[in-house]
Amino acid sequence: MLALAERADMPSLAMRLGEAQWQLMQPSRIVWGGVQGIEVERLALRRSGDGGGVIELDGRLPPTGNTDLRLNMVRVDLADLRRITASAPDVGGILNLNAVLSGPVGSPEMTITGAVDSLSYGGVTTERVALDWRYSGRQLVGNARVRMAGQDILAVDATLPMLISLGGTVPGFELLRDEALRARLVADSLPLGLVAASFPTVVEEGEGAFSADATVTGTLNDPTVNGAAHLHQGAITVIPLGRRFTEIDARLALRGEEIRIDTLTARSDGRARVTGSVLLD
Repeated sequence: MLALAERADMPSLAMRLGEAQWQLMQPSRIVWGGVQGIEVERLALRRSGDGGGVIELDGRLPPTGNTDLRLNMVRVDLADLRRITASAPDVGGILNLNAVLSGPVGSPEMTITGAVDSLSYGGVTTERVALDWRYSGRQLVGNARVRMAGQDILAVDATLPMLISLGGTVPGFELLRDEALRARLVADSLPLGLVAASFPTVVEEGEGAFSADATVTGTLNDPTVNGAAHLHQGAITVIPLGRRFTEIDARLALRGEEIRIDTLTARSDGRARVTGSVLLD
């Protein structure tokens, strides 16, 4: 017995988030379930007030056959996410994003390009965070850049093996752990506060900056890392230990399956010095 599709016709819609109001720019329709899967017709929301902002979604995601789904976001204030749910990260900035899903649902293609201007996160404000990623033929290929004071402080370029399938009840995502990968990370005076904000349950109140140039090749199951990393006069609080470490200086060398600690010094109720190596197994 075929499942019947559900349908929602929306001649108008408005929602208030703080001082801003989002409302439909035109009548829209959403259909889900049945043989159609998900169909979105001309869903376009505009934000009133300072800065404006537009979110557009149009297309179809069927359980079989070909998908064609497009998302466009123009000048979306990330602070609105905090107004929708308190569990959203405490971030600010203006997002512009374009995403397209197309092709057979069993082996789709995907492109995501976008940028966040004036991103604030973890007490650090960046000039711009930009990304450009494409998925096709079992590979996600792309790059990301973080810019501050007119220069790139972080650049990531990667080719990651994975399998994305949109068919069935739940979309599938699988990392292909035995297929080739390649990634390069270059950091130049990356604020430690930005790194600490990415692991809020482990560390906080990061100070200082670190630099690194590292490449990863091989496979996810057998990675090979080469490069170096340096942190000078850093400070950070390790939450599980309940302790703050200051005057952190570290030099790491990455060679194959070994991370060599050439020097690591820090102060916390005394001064500690560590040398040695870690094997990636």
